[in-house]
Amino acid sequence: FQKIFLNASDGIIIINKKQRVVCVNHMARTILGDEGMDSGDRITDYIADYNFAIDYKQHEVVLQQAERSVYLNVTQYPIDTATADSAKLLIITDVTSEKLTLQREKRLLMEKTAIDHLTGLYSKQYFQDKYCTDSQQPNRQGLSLLFIDVDNFKAINDHHGHMVGDQVLSRLAQSMKSNLREDTEVIRFGGDEFIVIMLGTKLDVAYRVAERIRKHAQEVDYSDLAAGLAISLSIGLIEGHAPIN
Repeated sequence: FQKIFLNASDGIIIINKKQRVVCVNHMARTILGDEGMDSGDRITDYIADYNFAIDYKQHEVVLQQAERSVYLNVTQYPIDTATADSAKLLIITDVTSEKLTLQREKRLLMEKTAIDHLTGLYSKQYFQDKYCTDSQQPNRQGLSLLFIDVDNFKAINDHHGHMVGDQVLSRLAQSMKSNLREDTEVIRFGGDEFIVIMLGTKLDVAYRVAERIRKHAQEVDYSDLAAGLAISLSIGLIEGHAPIN
């Protein structure tokens, strides 16, 4: 038992009913970030929300150590189930690496659904999730919204092909982004339709932004795609607040 206790790959701590450490192995000290941890120490000095009365089963605990978060799975059960005040065996597993991997994968998945792959702009799903639900906008933020449509875009696809049409949309997206502040969000709503969200912006300012977008869109060079190819935009403006219904 002693060899198993000392050499286990998980942290193991025996705790009495007064929430004091009876014994602790090296791995537990390492995981909890204190090589000086020893018998008689209060376990709550290391795991603040620990509760002796609870028999944990893969319970997640997050600790702050220096400048990083450490994620633990903890399991606890009485050593002697026949004794009411039996000491408890606490098993600690460091799952920080797995947790961070899952968080990174979740973030990448969210980015895939939030970003339109053709233009690099935010997607319609992102717009709906952020601006069309009450839970995301509790303060009903004031904003101005531009709804932008490429004039006669179907004709471009019909005459020059969808690959040219995709290039037109991609270059238009870059033109819009380059002429807007970094905190202004540009969304590809669908097809050749775009939305620009400007938080805390009044309609007169939004109108000037719309004119700038319209003017620069006409100046984008598409001559390498098709001779004489140019576009124009129709832009609608509204002022209101989130959520947008």
